[in-house]
Amino acid sequence: MNNTRFNADDSYDYLFKVVVVGDTETGKSNLLTRFTKDEFNSEYRPTIGVEFGTKNVNLKGKTITAQVWDTAGQERYMAITSAYYRGAVGALIIYDITNRSSYTSVEKWITEIKNNAEEGVPIVLVGNKLDLEGKREIPTKEANEYASKHGLEFIESSALTSKNVDEAFGKLLTEIYSRVSSRLEAGDEIPSNMNAVKVECGLDGRSVHEDEAEEKVAELGEDIPVWAEKLFEQIGQLQEQFKVVGKLENTMDKMCKKMEELETKVNRLETRKIDFKTAQSKSVRK
Repeated sequence: MNNTRFNADDSYDYLFKVVVVGDTETGKSNLLTRFTKDEFNSEYRPTIGVEFGTKNVNLKGKTITAQVWDTAGQERYMAITSAYYRGAVGALIIYDITNRSSYTSVEKWITEIKNNAEEGVPIVLVGNKLDLEGKREIPTKEANEYASKHGLEFIESSALTSKNVDEAFGKLLTEIYSRVSSRLEAGDEIPSNMNAVKVECGLDGRSVHEDEAEEKVAELGEDIPVWAEKLFEQIGQLQEQFKVVGKLENTMDKMCKKMEELETKVNRLETRKIDFKTAQSKSVRK
């Protein structure tokens, strides 16, 4: 998007929380890190619970901070991650262009967004792993038609090569900002599902005009930055705990597999033992 610039400035005019959802192993985490840090991890590491990153985007002279939440694709984390849809103003649904199952799950993710986020949040459908074009299972035309049918924006990307990563997030942020700015220009109140946050107003969860900023800050109190810092610290601690739980689960899975292997070997030995005794008995009779 030609009118979108990405930078690392700490100041911003609006804060938009967006969620990235999709099946496991579709590349959600790498899209997040490519967008926020320009990094790619070639080793697969499943997200434990929820991770997030931030990046500033310049849209039409306004600095937008994108707060991107990467939700785990595994079913066992759904009860935990559903809470993180609250306050989201947009979503990206990711599928793997080489995996038909991940594409089939898109409908499930649309339903989950509608059930957990507020009504009408914009959604961008992203077909990831363009670098694996030779293994493609979902034609671009098919996905594009599906997106149009369900009122979604559509784009294909590669977290590995960074192709269309900024553009994917840019599509979503531009749509969110367009809705917010049109409301402000018309003098209307921002609906709760827009959830635009002016930087001067801390964490009140809605947009206000600049001439109301000082009054709003006084109402909210000066301890908000401290409170927010503690909150994010607690979130970080929870993420570490989720990682420990994930490692324990992996260890338990490996132990169970070892136990199954040992049980199979024991059964084989028992069978051989019985066969040996039978053969020995027949030999004695002869």
